[in-house]
Amino acid sequence: MKSIFQYTVKEEYSADSLAINWLIKSGYDISGAINALKIEERSDMASLYRGEAPFNDDTKTRKLIREEKQKLLESIENTNEGKGAVFLLGKDKYRKLKEEAKPEILKCLLNNFDYYNCTEKAFKFHLFDPGNITYISYIMESLRRNCYIHKELWSDLFITSRYTDTVGSNGFSKKRKWKNSLFKYYDPVILGLSKNEADSIVAAFYWNGEPKFNTYTQAYEYFYRLSNSIYDRECHLSTALSYSDDPTSRNIFIEKYLRYPAIKSRGFAEKYSKDSILNSLDNKALLVFDMFYTSVRLGQEEVPVFSDYSDSTGQNCYVAKNVMKNFNSYSTAYLPEMLKTDVNDYFLLKELERLSLLVPFDVKSKTQLHVLDSKYYDLFHKNHVNEIIFVNCFYFEDRTSDKSINAYKRASGENIKTIYDKDYGARFLDVLITNVRMQKDKEIHAIRYAETHQLEDKNSGINQIAKAVKDDLIKFAEESKKKDDINVGIK
Repeated sequence: MKSIFQYTVKEEYSADSLAINWLIKSGYDISGAINALKIEERSDMASLYRGEAPFNDDTKTRKLIREEKQKLLESIENTNEGKGAVFLLGKDKYRKLKEEAKPEILKCLLNNFDYYNCTEKAFKFHLFDPGNITYISYIMESLRRNCYIHKELWSDLFITSRYTDTVGSNGFSKKRKWKNSLFKYYDPVILGLSKNEADSIVAAFYWNGEPKFNTYTQAYEYFYRLSNSIYDRECHLSTALSYSDDPTSRNIFIEKYLRYPAIKSRGFAEKYSKDSILNSLDNKALLVFDMFYTSVRLGQEEVPVFSDYSDSTGQNCYVAKNVMKNFNSYSTAYLPEMLKTDVNDYFLLKELERLSLLVPFDVKSKTQLHVLDSKYYDLFHKNHVNEIIFVNCFYFEDRTSDKSINAYKRASGENIKTIYDKDYGARFLDVLITNVRMQKDKEIHAIRYAETHQLEDKNSGINQIAKAVKDDLIKFAEESKKKDDINVGIK
């Protein structure tokens, strides 16, 4: 559509040609590439139904390109060159890998707070394996967490509420919210199913007779009963968390949960039933340093600079260690280093960092972390804190006037220590601070703060960065207090 994209289009065609050659040489049948295009088409149609991608010129262009590719591949398929094996390593190995991948897909979606897609994927998998407790658990948890953050969803139609259809009106077509239940009018595109998959659904009983459920509330209650009937005791804790605003109902389900000896979160459930979760945490903060992104700007290009120290565990480790030593009053952690020493906590902290950027500012949400997922409480309790603060720094040196090839070569070979020890040049630092909290009487559980600094000459960059981050943390604490005071009515 724009001249800037002409190279991207050329590269895409080159990549397609290379992929087709590799596919043929590998011994696979070319039909796999044709099927990939059909999957892309179903994905595009689902996006259109959700209203995420308007049917604009770009959508039409991609549709035409896809059709051209398919014709080309079909012409190859009709030749001996396109003939090959559908399974090189064996159908059984492929199916085994496919089944093992499904829970991992759902885990990634849930941990990335992509609750809508997690619910839809889990329900799709459930349709082909209705007795699998893993899929039922993911349906319940993704649904519950989505409705906890967006309480109005409880009364919406299960899955179809975020889709739209097109209706005609006075010669014009327009989008309107889908008004039908998934079980009243069914379009396989909604769940990303091919026609063959839609015809082979194991749990076709959902479309026989009266619907088993229509709304998210009804769906959650249905899957709770189903989960309980196949002896998954964790469903009681999930249901207790769904009654976060109703202590009486909540404790009924916690009592059911605590009756069983083999449960995952006994200590948490006992504290939750007594409303002692927040009181059990120490009034301290963990300061987590994540990104120290470094780059040199030459003309219109940005050249990233990486650490080359043999003892470094991540990009710009030299900077992290020098900045962190200025914060003795905090417990501190450097995330790239943690990736080597404690992978589980690393991923939990990365989740919480993403959440700190996703949670809305408005008081209405009141998203309590332990209600969202009990594992967050375990992390806070383990680190003896009730607040986790994330610091990300983006440092760049501006050399836009120097556009020579030699300048690019020098920049790409720069040493991190040399960059940060410099005491001259146009140098800038962006600092982003976010947090998540588990504290009583706090209406907002995530606050964000950003600041840009221009570094002064005659003072090394590393010293100025440490001071800037320290000053910004003080300002961040002040801003947090202001927001808290406003939301509890204190002037």
